[in-house]
Parts: sequence; C-alpha cells; structure tokens
Amino acid sequence: MRGEFDDVWAALREATHRRTAFTLGHLGTLGLDGIPQVRAVILRRADAGTGTVCFATHARSAKISELRRESGAGFTFYDDEAQVQLRLTGRAEIVADRAERAEVWAGLGEHNRALYRDEAVPGSPLNSVPGSPLNGRLRDGAISGTSLVGGRAESSVEPGDEAGFERFAWVRIRVESMDTVHLSTPEHARFRFERSPEGWSGAQVVP
Repeated sequence: MRGEFDDVWAALREATHRRTAFTLGHLGTLGLDGIPQVRAVILRRADAGTGTVCFATHARSAKISELRRESGAGFTFYDDEAQVQLRLTGRAEIVADRAERAEVWAGLGEHNRALYRDEAVPGSPLNSVPGSPLNGRLRDGAISGTSLVGGRAESSVEPGDEAGFERFAWVRIRVESMDTVHLSTPEHARFRFERSPEGWSGAQVVP
C-alpha cells in the first residue's frame, strides 16, 4: 500500500518537471451558480511532504472567485498509456504571500508572464477589451459566427511585470483524499488514501 502512495506522489512530482500524462489535469470547483465547473489546468508543483499540489491562474478568473467562496476542489488526471486514473480532493488556498508568489513568477517563461499582462478579464467578450485589434472585425461581422476557441486579444497593458504579477494567482490545494484506478488488467485495481490529523491511511477498494 505504501508503494502505491509513494508512486502517486512520484508521478505528480515528475509531471511538474517534464511533460507527462499528469502534467495537465482537470480541476473541479463549485460554480457561483451552484453548478460544478471543470477545466483543464497545468500542475505546477507537488509536495508529498506537505501533501499539496499547486497551479497558477489569472487572479480575476472565475475559478478564483469560486474557490474564495467554496474552497473544496477536485483534481483529476488520466494516463492513457498506463490506463491509470488519479483523483485528488482537498481544500484550496489562494496564496497571499508575495515572496512565494514572486518566486513562482520568476520561474515562469516570458510567454506565460505575458498572458497575465493582458488587462482583459478571462471569459469577457473580446470586443469589450479596450484597444483589442479584434474589436473592429467583431463589430463589422467579418468573423461573425467564427469559433474563437483558443483565440485571445493582444496584450493591451504597458510593458513591465508588475501589472501582470498583480493578476497572477498561485493556488495550493491541501490534498485530503487520493483515489487511483488501474485499468490495464482484466481485474481492475483501485486504491483510496485519506488524510486525518494522525496522517495518511490507505486501503484497496472495489473498483
């Protein structure tokens, strides 16, 4: 049982150093309207010692508002090659410590930092962004009805990191339960781990 527990944390840790199946997970939160929300999020840090995982996001994104209201969160990963599903649940903390945030910020690539310099609020209409190069084309209907999935406006804020840094949120989830399912064999195997004040306990359960 201990081996399974250690393997999970090793896989999570590896996913923060190189691209693996667990680098991109799906974060579940409770929407402000009471409807669950799920989105893909990059795993940035995993610490077995503290039992925490971390990700970065825009401070004005909906997920931050949701987590401020209800800190409960789920994080699901799937390795298609190994046929392993991993589910984490826990409580999210939006880190306020500037020094910790600055350390993470410094480790981001220029492309990632540039995303936070855009003054637009995630999820807002592109034609509501002052100075967006898409505004005119949206108004005159040149791309009316075209899918904009994956599209974004060019940065509309002045150069420099401070404005972007203020929009940068670092979120740490204190994992309270882990559930793994191995599907690669005819007899599937499932393991569940729960955290208590005394530490972690685990058991193999019915898949």
